[in-house]
Amino acid sequence: MGGEVQMMGGVMQLKSLALLVSAALLACGESLPDKPQIEPDRTEVWFPAADPNGAVWVGTSLTETLQLKNGGIEALSISEVSIGGANADRFTAEIDKKSVESEQRAFVKLTFTPLEPGKHSAELTVVSNAENTPTLKIPLGATAVAPPAN
Repeated sequence: MGGEVQMMGGVMQLKSLALLVSAALLACGESLPDKPQIEPDRTEVWFPAADPNGAVWVGTSLTETLQLKNGGIEALSISEVSIGGANADRFTAEIDKKSVESEQRAFVKLTFTPLEPGKHSAELTVVSNAENTPTLKIPLGATAVAPPAN
């Protein structure tokens, strides 16, 4: 795709029409797919450090927020948000809305509340009408430790 321009008799001749077409397409941007597309802001959620060792204290709760963007034109309809897996009872999930318009986001509030020390894992499942991933699964994990003695 050469983009050379030559002056001939005061008239500019474009050697490559492809350059103009490419520039026009870039200026228009990429169009969104018609069907809803679920786009999480991350593929796993690990609860961050509540102490210098990177663990959550037993008896406390820590919250993370997962963003779910609709990357399609049609509305994304979320029918189910659930948590399963080995330590599902240590995690909760609440979503702020179940209908997400084009280019908008829903927020899933995830809370981890450990009852005993150790590694804890579960899996968030989001069921929707998304064309790309109708059943989205996001691993959840954290490590809990006993709080320091007073």
